[in-house]
Amino acid sequence: MHWWELTLAGLGLASVLAAIAITFRTQMMFAARLARTLMTDQRVPRPLRWIIGVSLTIKVVPFPDFGVDEVFLVVVGLVLVVFYRPVLRAILEETRAIEAARVGSRGTAAPKREDPASP
Repeated sequence: MHWWELTLAGLGLASVLAAIAITFRTQMMFAARLARTLMTDQRVPRPLRWIIGVSLTIKVVPFPDFGVDEVFLVVVGLVLVVFYRPVLRAILEETRAIEAARVGSRGTAAPKREDPASP
């Protein structure tokens, strides 16, 4: 193989890895926003909000939790899907709309300002 073929293959691999990293970061940020919205939204029952908050707090504190927080989050997710599906769907749509507006505003150019001194 020639040196330029190796260079092109390396650049292609780097661009694919960068795209994967950007997509993963975007998905993680969306999941964090959704969890924060579920913790603070009044439409979700208070005990479920408390369980979500405590489970996410346990994830931050560096001590062995033996997977209890993941079990609580799965149980809360199942309860939300089974019993509070319309509420969960509404919160998910609102969070997606906010995320789409945030991503859309980042990709657009700033509007041109007119100079009042020009004729």
